[in-house]
Amino acid sequence: MGGDSSEAQEIAKFNLANYKGEFIPIEKIDRDGYDIVVATWWKTVYEAKKFKGYKMYFVQDYEPIFYDAGDRYLLAKKTYSMGFHMVSLGKWNADMIKKNCNYIGKVDYIPFPYEKTEYQFKQRDFSYLKDKKEIKLAVYVKEENKRLPVVIPLILDNLKNEFEKNGKKLEIFYFGNAMKISVKNGHELGKLSKKQLAELYQTCDFGMVASLTNVSLIPYEMVASGLPLIEFLDGSFDTYFEEGSSIMCDLSYKHLYNEMENYISSPDKISNMVNRAYNQIKDLSWEKSTKKFISIIEQERENGK
Repeated sequence: MGGDSSEAQEIAKFNLANYKGEFIPIEKIDRDGYDIVVATWWKTVYEAKKFKGYKMYFVQDYEPIFYDAGDRYLLAKKTYSMGFHMVSLGKWNADMIKKNCNYIGKVDYIPFPYEKTEYQFKQRDFSYLKDKKEIKLAVYVKEENKRLPVVIPLILDNLKNEFEKNGKKLEIFYFGNAMKISVKNGHELGKLSKKQLAELYQTCDFGMVASLTNVSLIPYEMVASGLPLIEFLDGSFDTYFEEGSSIMCDLSYKHLYNEMENYISSPDKISNMVNRAYNQIKDLSWEKSTKKFISIIEQERENGK
């Protein structure tokens, strides 16, 4: 789609230190020179249509619901009906496409990955929480509606007051946004490096993420670090994890407070929850997800596509 290729290169290396790919401005690409063309965002589908080669669409989220009903909503939804071979990151996108769209083409999916070398699982003795007077909460928030940037601080403001009424302090650490957002009830850490994230997960008592659309890598990283997770009932988390893998929030701060205190007073319940979640992801990796994607491509080659 054009843009600054050097900036894209820097962003890629920030997220993956050993990244070896190359970014080429769209105007310099030979549209006839590729066997496979993979779109990665709804707008790039319209560019990919201009290329020769077998067309695929790596679907990372169900993008129409990013927008109000209107032109962008319709254009994003239309991309699932253009005949591309779609490969979804996780099952949720594939389910949404099949349920809500008159899709054309194949729909496969690959498992979610996480980087095991960067997030180490450590067993904790959660009995310390029973007597702890200061609970530390790591919260993933971005200025995107799907991450509840307005609702989460409001919930946590009331949750903080509820803990204080009962003699405890809730210390909140917000992270994830490239530009710091204005919050008054916690620490705004901005965008963190992977090393900083790993340290945050190890020092906090709970982690919170809102996966209202497709789940992100953050819950996997928290689970991989042994951090007890708080997720939201109105989202995609239950597509990827069994019941009992997380404390589930229904947008009520009182419900969340009661749930947290229930777990805090029963450390074995926290350990069981953390271990249940980790056992579901321990065999996942970037290599496994990549091999699955490659196997999908190789299957099409065998089929003569």
